[in-house]
Amino acid sequence: MKKLNKLAGIFATITILLFSLFSTPKSAGASCAPNHIIYVASSGSGAGGCTWATAFPLLQDAITLATSGDQIWVASGTYYPDEGAGQINNDRNSTFTLKNGVSVYGGFSVGDALLTDRDSNPATNGTVLSGDIDQVAGNANNAYTVVTTNGFLADTYVLDGFTITGGNQNSGSGVGGGMYIQNTSPTLANLIITANNANGRGGGVFIISVSAVEANYSNTSFTDVTVSNNTAGIGGGVYVQNGSPSFTRVTFTGNSSASGAGGGLNVQTLGGPGVDEPNLPTLLDVVFTSNTSVGGGGMFNNNSQSTLNRVTFSGNTATRRGGGMLNEFSSPTLTNVTFSGNISTETSAATTPWGGGGIMNIGADPVLNNVTFNGNNSVNGSGTAGGDAIKNVTQTGNASAPVIENSILWGDGGINDEVRSEGTSSATIEDSIVQGGCPALATCTNVINSNPVLSALANNGGYTQTMAISVTGAADDAADTTTADCAAVDQRGTARPQGVACDIGAYEIDDTGAPTLISFTRFNPATTPTNADTLVFRATFSETVLNVSAGDFQVNGTTTATVTLITPVSGTVYEITVSGGDLAGFNGVVGIDLSGAQNITDSVGNALPAGEPATDETYTLDNNAPALQSFTRFNPLTSPTNADTLVFRATFNETVLNVSAGDFAVNGATTATVTLVTAISGTVYEITVSGGDLAGFNGMVGLNLAGAQDITDSAGNSLPTGEPLTDETYTLDNSAPVLTSFTRQTPATSPTNADTLVFRATFSETVVNVSVGDFAVNGTTTATVTLVTPISGTVYDITVSGGDLAGFNGIVGIDLAGAQDITDSVGNALPAGEPATDETYTLDNSAPTLTSFTRQTPATSPTNADTLVFRATFSETVVNVSVGDFAVNGATTATVTLVTPISGTVYDITVSGGDLAGFNGVVGIDLSGAQDITDSVGNALPAGEPATDETFIVDNSGPIVTASVPANTATVTGPTQLTVTYNEDVKNDASAGAANNIVNYLLVEAGANATFDTLSCVGGVVADDTVITINTATYTNNGGSGPFIATLDINGGIALPVGTYQLYVCGTTSIENLINLELNDGLADTIIQFTVIAGGAGGGGGGGSAPANQRSTVPATGFPQGILTTLPLQPAEKAYTATSLWIEIPRLGVKMNIVGIPQTKDGWDVTWLARDAGWLNGSAFPTWQGNSVLTGHVWTETNKPGPFNKLKDLQYGDQVKIHAFGQVFIYEIRESALISSTDTKSMMKHEEKTWLTLITCEGFNAKTGDYLYRRMARAVLVSVIADQ
Repeated sequence: MKKLNKLAGIFATITILLFSLFSTPKSAGASCAPNHIIYVASSGSGAGGCTWATAFPLLQDAITLATSGDQIWVASGTYYPDEGAGQINNDRNSTFTLKNGVSVYGGFSVGDALLTDRDSNPATNGTVLSGDIDQVAGNANNAYTVVTTNGFLADTYVLDGFTITGGNQNSGSGVGGGMYIQNTSPTLANLIITANNANGRGGGVFIISVSAVEANYSNTSFTDVTVSNNTAGIGGGVYVQNGSPSFTRVTFTGNSSASGAGGGLNVQTLGGPGVDEPNLPTLLDVVFTSNTSVGGGGMFNNNSQSTLNRVTFSGNTATRRGGGMLNEFSSPTLTNVTFSGNISTETSAATTPWGGGGIMNIGADPVLNNVTFNGNNSVNGSGTAGGDAIKNVTQTGNASAPVIENSILWGDGGINDEVRSEGTSSATIEDSIVQGGCPALATCTNVINSNPVLSALANNGGYTQTMAISVTGAADDAADTTTADCAAVDQRGTARPQGVACDIGAYEIDDTGAPTLISFTRFNPATTPTNADTLVFRATFSETVLNVSAGDFQVNGTTTATVTLITPVSGTVYEITVSGGDLAGFNGVVGIDLSGAQNITDSVGNALPAGEPATDETYTLDNNAPALQSFTRFNPLTSPTNADTLVFRATFNETVLNVSAGDFAVNGATTATVTLVTAISGTVYEITVSGGDLAGFNGMVGLNLAGAQDITDSAGNSLPTGEPLTDETYTLDNSAPVLTSFTRQTPATSPTNADTLVFRATFSETVVNVSVGDFAVNGTTTATVTLVTPISGTVYDITVSGGDLAGFNGIVGIDLAGAQDITDSVGNALPAGEPATDETYTLDNSAPTLTSFTRQTPATSPTNADTLVFRATFSETVVNVSVGDFAVNGATTATVTLVTPISGTVYDITVSGGDLAGFNGVVGIDLSGAQDITDSVGNALPAGEPATDETFIVDNSGPIVTASVPANTATVTGPTQLTVTYNEDVKNDASAGAANNIVNYLLVEAGANATFDTLSCVGGVVADDTVITINTATYTNNGGSGPFIATLDINGGIALPVGTYQLYVCGTTSIENLINLELNDGLADTIIQFTVIAGGAGGGGGGGSAPANQRSTVPATGFPQGILTTLPLQPAEKAYTATSLWIEIPRLGVKMNIVGIPQTKDGWDVTWLARDAGWLNGSAFPTWQGNSVLTGHVWTETNKPGPFNKLKDLQYGDQVKIHAFGQVFIYEIRESALISSTDTKSMMKHEEKTWLTLITCEGFNAKTGDYLYRRMARAVLVSVIADQ
């Protein structure tokens, strides 16, 4: 559906209703005074229509409001009759009904101020009145009639500048698909009426007057209108019933009538002759082309006295009668009309009347003056003639009696059946050309049976196409000079007559131009050169000329001969004789020119212009002996050659005669002779030398004039003896060429893995016919010779590629093919065989492999070496090996710093730098993604790991205790054994640093003061602390892969009594790992405190409650200082949420990932925060509006400063950056303060803007192991930038 149009319609309707409600009612014309112009444009607001801005978007609304005297200006667009106030959507009865006194103009652009500003041409202005109201394919639901006028003859209507299309009148009587005009005489201009249909009559336009009196008939005016591709039962283009319309510059094309007459135009009355007065239509400058109907393919007249002037009927078809025009009981007048290529195609001989390729007359008396018929045809089923130009038929006693004057009927049908009359019908023909002469049943006066020499239908000027006649034809100036029936102008508007009389037919040859001199030609003698003493030229003119005399011409050339005689051959042809002077002995060119004083004119006095004719022949006077200019090689063209027959070409400076084999002799040691002489032209002869020993001869062969030669020129001058200036010879060569070598060209070396191999073949002499088929690949590869490139005549490069070459391994060479047809330049064949030098390629397409990465220095692992050397071993020699070909595998920042070749297959790779000196972890080596290692022929080393891939375990930190039983702070019943788990393998050799040496453990019980006074293993037991015996220590590393567990048997196997105990795992006296690094780097002991209670009161050895720092209201992000804290496993319900955010504090040198910490009823558990920043759930999400709280440890469980250790150093204006979502959120510090551990109000302070609060612990109390305060730094968001 037309949604946009419908909305526009609704809007326009509302606008009109509002306008009527709130304005004083008045006519549109009055409301648009003083211009009385109503505007229509799809972009208009619809608020009154008096300007382009307030234009109606729908044409119907403008028509509704218009009154007599108004103009409606319509902008480009498509307008539908069912759109507008009061219209019904998709109502097929909707139509644009024009109003009396209202002029409707299309083709405007919005803003045009003058009527002349518009584009009035409907072919380009895009202004369309469309019956396709549903805009669905097909016309089944289109409006019946697009435009309607229905009123009185005195009414005035103007419709100008539109395309009318899409009407489908298939209801009721089915009349007028595009337009319906009743009892009115609208002025129609600048229209295209196309693609409309009426099942009955008038597919494009239907005109009807309800009157039998011609004075009351519609006088509709059509000017600059195209009626095209419309269909109807009768009158496909325009149907007129009781009307006298005028048609000026109108084209009817492609219209059709399926069941009746008048494919383009049907003009008739409701009642026949004697009932209704006849129609009086006029047609001026009208074209009927490619229209189709049963009768009158172009036009049908019934009871009509049509006047046609300057009209062309071409290519129209009637399936029964009257291909161009059908006249029934009518007397049309045709002046300056052309009928070309029209046809009546009735195939049933029984159907009558039929025929009339150009015109059929049934009881009709047309008058034809200056009419041309050509190429029209009429056939029926029997193939008999039917009046190819005109058919005259008698019906109901009414005979046809056409009068034909000054007309051409030629070339119609091809069987001399131009005019056929039947019954009592006859024709009167005067001063006309009729092929075959005066036809039967005709009265003829001055009928000419001679070709008018018509040109094809073409645009020769004027509105309609015409058929030009020739000055050489029978129509030129052939009309009776005394007749009064010669039209004043021809079909183009050219004045008549142009010559002594009018031309016959619709075309008058223009005779306003001057005559032209067409040619000067040789007449006697007819040929040149000549030595004649008298020369006769013939001058030919474009038309009859007068006043031709010897003084009108002059001799052209250095001769002193003159024009001595003028002989007229006809009005257009004259012979000019040149003689006397020195002509008898002259050598040179003699021609003829118009003299400067010539006064030649045509018959009407137009002067012949000066100048040379297009054809200007001359004579060459020759009294000199001929000369032999050259002997040249012709077949073969080149030398040397081994041909058995040689053809020389002898060239003379002029035409020579008496040339034969005896006039030439062979020059050279050969016994061959001249066997044939062939004349190529008068000056060129071919001389064939053959026979004798020529087939096997080696040496020079040339040609000489024989001593007895009798060659002369055409005037009898003898050819003198002697050699020509150009004297070419042949060198005969019958020695075969030799292939001297096949050598490697690209690549130059072998072995190779190239996918394309180029061999170079060198020959002993220049060879030809060298192609890929002349060579064969030698080897087991399926590659082939794909290209042969000539370097010189003796050197060719042969390219081998394709097949399996890209993956082939083996030898590839080149041989001559068995069918090779190489020859030298004279055709001697190259013999088979191998050259003395025959190089080959060894193909290597196997990629090298990396077989292993092994530890080189140090040889063992783990290690704490600052430099690691790996050894890479390859399957074959490799090249391009550099540091960029390897990448360090592991979390270290160390890099490959050196690659040292040991051999072609072995390289040492040194890893150093970065954090390696302090790194802990696995370090390996990989191939880098950009490695470009290849073998010696370029095969790339594939990515991937070697079968053997050794790594170093780098250990730069002493071992630590990761777990114990009992666990730190656990409450247990009396144990007899304790276990300690290390993070790595430690010594187990009972040495001083061994985990199985009991001296490295100290177990004490708190004394009476209930306080542990013992500080470390190295300080020993202090005060009233009591030592508990450790009886034995055993250790297992579980095969080297862990866990690494020491088991201590204590207290002689007796369960410990109730009390509080501390186990000191000695770092200060040092348990060591396998590379002698001490526990806790020798800085501190690991202290495990546990409580023993009476049996059943506690859990297992690993139980216990959370430490105090996990239960503070404000998170306690700090562990006790001076000891290592062993952490339990993190419960799933307390897991942190990962984010993609990270924080950067430039002043502190801090970069931390941000994780989310869930909030529970006890607050936030930050035990496992490690070195991350924790976002406290319940505060604003970082970077969001509000207060976001992040916390970080001041001291870690590993007894080292935490990332927020220096938080108290932040000052006003220091930046804090959060990297999130591809952006950097920059905050600035605004305050730093100490708060209490319970002051959550300050920490969670509400903010409207985007703030960031950083929290950590401060003020460690060594006695209690707690922190007294919390450090709070607060920052506000100041900017956001793109992350780099």
